[in-house]
Amino acid sequence: MRSSTVGWTALLALFLTLAATGACYADGSLCDDGNACNGLETYDATAGTCIAGTPLDCDDGNPCTDDICVPGFGCQHAGNASPCDDGNACTVSDRCDGNGACIGTPVDCNDGSFCNGSEVCDPATGACVAGAPPSCTDADPCTLDACDAVTNTCVHVRPPNYEACLRAELFGGLWGLFRVLLQIQDTISGVPPRALGGRVLALRMTHLVADAIAALQGLVGDPVMCRLRGCDSPSRFQRRLRRAERDLQAFCALVGTGRLDPTVGRTLAAACLIVEPCHCIGEFRPCPLDIACPVGR
Repeated sequence: MRSSTVGWTALLALFLTLAATGACYADGSLCDDGNACNGLETYDATAGTCIAGTPLDCDDGNPCTDDICVPGFGCQHAGNASPCDDGNACTVSDRCDGNGACIGTPVDCNDGSFCNGSEVCDPATGACVAGAPPSCTDADPCTLDACDAVTNTCVHVRPPNYEACLRAELFGGLWGLFRVLLQIQDTISGVPPRALGGRVLALRMTHLVADAIAALQGLVGDPVMCRLRGCDSPSRFQRRLRRAERDLQAFCALVGTGRLDPTVGRTLAAACLIVEPCHCIGEFRPCPLDIACPVGR
């Protein structure tokens, strides 16, 4: 019994010795020396030890990390704050942010000129280019509109022929509106009352159109009018314009009730779409039929 115990003890000691020396590995087989940075180690039976393989390549290709190999853990990548290039021509002072990213400061392309619009940077060249210029067009077709680079504002200059231009715009709009009203009058007079939603509605619509025509009839060609802007008090001209506007608004509201014959309703609704831009006539600024009312109307 005693000799058996001695035998097992000797075998255990021999095993531990072989393990420590690597004698249990075949020559050229893979082994592990406990250092992850040594790559794949192989056993050298002659030397009785693990031979380091190709060291780990810890370069991650990122200039914003410091790449090292820690024996017990392998490759580690720590962020740094080194200068770098983010590949964007529209940034300057590129520097690593400490978390592995390259961050640049955007180029300031604002040249301080309002008339150049919002300048932008061309990413292909890094050069600043002018943006879309501001629109300086106002609601008055008779002013000369431009951008003043000195004051950085839009300017609207009245040319010498300003008053003549306004008169042409005014009467051009009135004549166009007058012709549309005559067409509306022909339409409603050529259909039976039921097509206009009944006798009461037909009489109301007929009266509104006739009254609008009468109001404009006294204006078209009338040479007596105050200036188109800055009138100190309501004039006969303005009162007639506002009267025509109210008639138009009331008429088009009746057309939109849906009580008319579908075919007639569509015809009159189309006419209302044409005269709608002229509803700014209450401001003594009648719009030509192809120009929308100024903002706020």
